Amino acid sequence: MLGHCGIAPYQRQPKAAVLRYSHLGTGLNLAQLLREADLNSPHEHPQRYWELDGGGLGGLDWARQVRPMLAASLSGLSNVRIVVFEPGGGLEDRRANRSTDVPKMTPARAALVVLMDGYMRVLLDPYITLLEVHKLMYFMQVAGEPLRLQFVKGHYGPYAENLRHQLNAIEGHFISGYLDGGDRPSKPLDLVPGAVDDAKAVLDSASDVRQHIERVRLLVEGFETGYGLELLATVHWVIDQKQPRNFDHLQQLVRAWGPRKHRFSERQLRIAANRLHETGWAEACE
Repeated sequence: MLGHCGIAPYQRQPKAAVLRYSHLGTGLNLAQLLREADLNSPHEHPQRYWELDGGGLGGLDWARQVRPMLAASLSGLSNVRIVVFEPGGGLEDRRANRSTDVPKMTPARAALVVLMDGYMRVLLDPYITLLEVHKLMYFMQVAGEPLRLQFVKGHYGPYAENLRHQLNAIEGHFISGYLDGGDRPSKPLDLVPGAVDDAKAVLDSASDVRQHIERVRLLVEGFETGYGLELLATVHWVIDQKQPRNFDHLQQLVRAWGPRKHRFSERQLRIAANRLHETGWAEACE
């Protein structure tokens, strides 16, 4: 399901901001529309993507007024990806990088670019979130690629703080959206034109890296959402690090990770554990 919604109606003549806050209801009705669309059904709506724009300009206070109202309106929605284009900064700004030195396209960087490209192509999405990048690179390292990423048990699953150094180095050259750093999980990243061709050229002579990419691609097929990758990576981490005795023990260990992991149902945990076993990433957990 693909859609676009302006937060406030277009106005040619400027008016006092206090008057125009009342117009926000036009766009904020999107929350009711999404609820009525029964987006909890992945079969009816396999692609759930919405864009919002139009707020924060012409006198509206985005940070203190519009954004809190928008967040309150959309709270409670699940199984839907909502992209909010915040005011300020154009495409040129996003692709800017303080460093003029073009980084080398190493096999590791090429793997990141190709994984991002393949992931976005499957979903027909214009971007991939930082959370999803972390999980793809987690599996890439587990597959055998020497990325030297230091993954630890994080709030959203396996997390490597030193991945930010890699992303900072290639921001504006191979990827776009990371800006000055920061690790907001929902941060959208995309690819700079030409990066995919450069990456594929490097991988032409790196068959082992291509094999690792293919293993990751087959593993995550059907799990291509932030929720799905967090589920898959969390279950893999628990199996790999804790060696649960059986499925019940696995479920207990996942629940003990933190309150956020309670949202994973028993059925979802079984599906993830089975996928890991069937694709050769983990032992069976019955």
